[in-house]
Amino acid sequence: MIDVPFEASVDALHLAYARKELRPVDVVRAHLNRVLENDLATSGGTRPPFNAIQTIDPRAVDEALSLERTGERGGALYGIPVWLKDTIDVEGLPTTCGNAGLRESIAKTDARLVKNLREQGAIILGKTCLTELGAGPSGFSSAAGRTGNAYDPRNTPGGSSSGSAVAVSLDFGTLAVGIDDCESITTPAAHNGCVGFRPTSGVVDREGLAAFAVSDTSPGPITRSVADAATMLDALVSSDGTSSRKFRNSVADASIDGIRLGVVESVGRFTMAHEECFVSGGGTSLARSLETMRSAGAKVVDKVRLDGFLFERLSELEYHNTFVEHLRRRACAPRTPFGVYVSSLRFRELILREPDSWWRLVPFKLPNIHERAYRKVVIHNRALVTTLMDRLEIDALVGTTSRLLSTIATLAQLPHLTVPAALVHVEETEFVRPPNWHHGTMRPVGISFLGRPGADEDVLRIGAAFERSRGPRVPPPRALAAASASSDVGEIEAFQVAKRAIGEQTSSLCQFDGEVLTRPTWEEFARIVHGAASLTAP
Repeated sequence: MIDVPFEASVDALHLAYARKELRPVDVVRAHLNRVLENDLATSGGTRPPFNAIQTIDPRAVDEALSLERTGERGGALYGIPVWLKDTIDVEGLPTTCGNAGLRESIAKTDARLVKNLREQGAIILGKTCLTELGAGPSGFSSAAGRTGNAYDPRNTPGGSSSGSAVAVSLDFGTLAVGIDDCESITTPAAHNGCVGFRPTSGVVDREGLAAFAVSDTSPGPITRSVADAATMLDALVSSDGTSSRKFRNSVADASIDGIRLGVVESVGRFTMAHEECFVSGGGTSLARSLETMRSAGAKVVDKVRLDGFLFERLSELEYHNTFVEHLRRRACAPRTPFGVYVSSLRFRELILREPDSWWRLVPFKLPNIHERAYRKVVIHNRALVTTLMDRLEIDALVGTTSRLLSTIATLAQLPHLTVPAALVHVEETEFVRPPNWHHGTMRPVGISFLGRPGADEDVLRIGAAFERSRGPRVPPPRALAAASASSDVGEIEAFQVAKRAIGEQTSSLCQFDGEVLTRPTWEEFARIVHGAASLTAP
């Protein structure tokens, strides 16, 4: 089998294609083989799997061959393998949203962003796992169970775009698309040593997503470098089939010299110091990163405070209404939110315990009574951030990637980029402990850059400059099995069967203990996966 370099960038693959050293079909097969041999590996049931992939598209190899036959090498992502978060419609594949009840919910057409990727030559490998219905950072779903961190699968991957970040970090594919509502791209990217970019809301088309809110939702790239993120963003926003280099050109020869960065100290009553308690080594990593940027010529403004920031998030009815529309377009059950929620122990119990959530069960769209109030919140927050940055002459806000900074980006509709900063040892404290993080393991820490609304190119340029001054990212420490087998259709089918069995067995062990949902431990999950993978082995 032809050797495909590990962690090859978009530019490196394009160079190999131009020199006829590789073909797209070689690259696709190598990445699918890596998934088949590693995604469900448990070392005999003694360690949890990565479990990053929800569905493999069995047409990927044929699409690569078809692309080669055209003889055209145009497009920003020609021959580049891409994974998609499983809330994005791909014709002929289920859009499960991580929910067991939606396994047969086959999409009739590609989402707009998927069409754009294909027009730029990308090859869609399939769908990645996520936190069920995109709700929270757990990385757990009834459709596939538990996703493990790329650096140590006992640790949390972050969410909700968990599988997209893990897949890219492990080089199951070159690029992935995440969907960010609030930290859903940036947190898993930071937890898995990746670059994650939430563009300004509205930059990437949201048509064809299972559920979204115009106020919150922003699809974006998860990659291993800022240059690849910029290249992918050009493809995601392309609407006429032409190859734009707007974002990629913005990172070319990027320099940190003369850039003014504002270090966020607090936002309203919340402080970054408290946030960094939950990020082992976060404060130290930020200090070292700032010193690196100072040495390269950046100007740092310390103790930036966003006083008066409003934290009212009023977009739930927007999500409900788009989810109702999404389910109505499906040809099979469930076709109402209630049908989806009853198939999930977690959501069924939560709704039953929260009388104020009755509207989630309504099978039709509801008047968005919060629309005007939420618009005022966003306008206020955008003005607050912009005025502060103008007054301090700041090019970007900076801090350890955290929920607080992600919330700022969501509630002010700002571009938010996270870039790997360091690998640190997890030290157990009252804030950092199992089951999310395990003492003595290694975890990545990301640094966030937030810009003015619409200043996506500036944020990417600053992130690229920091990346250049920081040096190459440190990949996951554990070597993967060599990609030596052929990506046989039978192996792909067995993989899909195993995923279904894993989801069913894992969900059956979930229980509500009082007000808390208990899930299988990583040890229990490893045994479940080992058994399911053994039974379905070809």
